[in-house]
Amino acid sequence: MSSLRVRAQNKLLEKLGATKPSKNIQFDVAHANFEKAHANVQALDGALRGFIVSLRAFHISAQVLYGAVESMGGSPESSPEMKQSVAELKTAFQAVDVTALNDAVKRFEQRVLRPSSGWLARADALKAQVATFNEEKLVFDHYTRKVMTLREARDKRAAGGKSEKPKDVEKLVRNEQKLAGATNTYTKISEKTITDLREFVNTREQALAPIVQRIAEFRASYAAQVADESQRMAAFAKQHSQSDGVLGALESLAARVTGSFRRDGGAPAGAPEEPVQTLSFATFVGDSDAGHANADADADSARSAIPFAVPAPPDMPALPAVRPPPPPALPGDMPALPVVKSVPPPPPLLEPSAPFGHAGFADNAAFQTAPALASPSSPAGFTPWDDFAMPPSPPPFQTLPTSPSSAEPPTNGWDDDAFGFSQSFQAMHMNARPPS
Repeated sequence: MSSLRVRAQNKLLEKLGATKPSKNIQFDVAHANFEKAHANVQALDGALRGFIVSLRAFHISAQVLYGAVESMGGSPESSPEMKQSVAELKTAFQAVDVTALNDAVKRFEQRVLRPSSGWLARADALKAQVATFNEEKLVFDHYTRKVMTLREARDKRAAGGKSEKPKDVEKLVRNEQKLAGATNTYTKISEKTITDLREFVNTREQALAPIVQRIAEFRASYAAQVADESQRMAAFAKQHSQSDGVLGALESLAARVTGSFRRDGGAPAGAPEEPVQTLSFATFVGDSDAGHANADADADSARSAIPFAVPAPPDMPALPAVRPPPPPALPGDMPALPVVKSVPPPPPLLEPSAPFGHAGFADNAAFQTAPALASPSSPAGFTPWDDFAMPPSPPPFQTLPTSPSSAEPPTNGWDDDAFGFSQSFQAMHMNARPPS
C-alpha cells in the first residue's frame, strides 16, 4: 500500500472514530505551550500594525485640516497677509505631518515590525512542521496496527497446529520492514518537532525584550522629532497673534445657543417636574345644581370615576357648574316649568313578531317619545324644552308590528296624516322592505 493511500485511510478511520492515534505525551505538552505563545505573537503583531496605522491616520487628518484652512485662507479673494500666513502654516504642517511621519514610519517598520513579522513567520513554519509530524504519526500507527494484526493471526495458526504459508510470511516480513522505516522517520521528526516547539516557547522572552526596547526607543525619537519640527508652529503662533474681538463675539453667541457647549457633556439639568394631581370630574366642575340632582345622578356618578391627567393651576379661578340654564320665567304669576328630558326611542325591530294593527301598520305606540309634562296653568300647545337634550328621533319605517293591538294608534306629530296620505297609498307600501 502506498504512503498516500495509507495516510488517506488512516485519516478516514480517525475521523470515523474507528481507530485511536497513539499518544505522545512530550509532543502534546510542547504543542499546547506553543499554541499559547503563537496566539500571543499574533496579538502583538496585530497591535503593532494597528499602532502604525493609527499614527498615519492622525497625520493624514492633520493634512486634511490644513487643506480646509488653505482652501479658505489661500483663495484669490484673501489678503496678501492671509496668503502669507497660510503659506507659512503649510511649511510647518508639512515638516510635521509629511517629513516627520515618513521618517518615523520607515524607522518603525525596520526596527519593530520586521522582527515581529519574522517571529510570526517562525511560528507559521513550526505549524507546518507539526502538520508533517501528524502525517508521519498516522503512517507509524497504521503499520503498527497492521503488524500486530498479522502477528496475532500467525500465533493463532501456530496454536492450532497449522503451518505457515509462504505468502503470509512474506506479507508479515514486508510490513515489518515498513514499520521499521516508519518508526525511524517518526522518531526523528518527533524529536526535532518537540525540540523546536520547546525552543520557540523558551525563547519568547529573549525575542520580546528587544522588541519592547525598540518600541520605547521609537516613541522617544518620534516625540523628539515632532517637538523639533513643531517649533515652527510655535514661532508662527507668536508672530501672528491677532486680536480675538471677533472670536469673543462668536464665542458669546455660541454660548447663547442652546446646547452649543453641551454636545459632549449631555443635556443640562432641567427644572424639577411639578407634581401631577389627579382630579375627578365632580371636583373639577363643582357641585351640581339642586334642580338637576335627580335627573343627572347616574351621569355624575359615572363621570366622577374618570380622572383627568391635567391638573388645574393653583391661580385658576373656580369654574362654574356646567349645567343648562333654567327655563325662562313666564309672564304673570305662571310658575316655572319643570325640566323633563326626552326618552330616546328603542332600536327598531327587523323581524316580525305580531300581525298587523290599525290600517295595515304596526302599532307604533312604542315609537312615541314620552309626552312633556306641563303645568296645569300652562297654555295649550306649550311644551318645555331642554336645551341640552337631543331632539326626538322619528320612528323607523317598519311594516310589521311588535305586538298585536286593536286599539287606535295615538295621535302625535308623526302619524296625524298631515300630508293627506290616502289609505290606498299606505296599503301599497305596507310590504316594503326596511332600509338596510
